[in-house]
Amino acid sequence: MKTPVLVFASFHPKQGKEEDVKDILMEMVVPSRAERGNLIYEFCEQVGTKNKEKIYHLIEKYEDKSALDQHKISNHYTNYRKNIEALLSRPIGVTDLKEIR
Repeated sequence: MKTPVLVFASFHPKQGKEEDVKDILMEMVVPSRAERGNLIYEFCEQVGTKNKEKIYHLIEKYEDKSALDQHKISNHYTNYRKNIEALLSRPIGVTDLKEIR
């Protein structure tokens, strides 16, 4: 039986880099959803933030760890990681989640 893997990732763009971060993350949506083993890939903007700060989140679900591992070696993933970190005010916040049924 496969155990689904869920990931919640948060992105805090540097001031003035909000649209650049948004563009990079938007480029991830279509190819990530097309990956074998991807069940959910949602790009969201947090609402009601302090000082109207832009904070973006990815909510991801894969059918198992192997599918997530394949995602992490894809060209679109490695390109995004190479380009996004310099645009962020803090490291990407990644939280691994376990589904409760």
